Amino acid sequence: MSRKHGHWGFTEEAKAWASRARRRDEKDELETALDELTDDESE
Repeated sequence: MSRKHGHWGFTEEAKAWASRARRRDEKDELETALDELTDDESE
């Protein structure tokens, strides 16, 4: 458990990138699911 200089800054940055990517992926999945639902209803 070495607390090198900049370690926590990197962690925060990584978390920010991860959450941003996760939100984007979830948005894509939600839109896909929504498209499938609306497709089923329009038939």
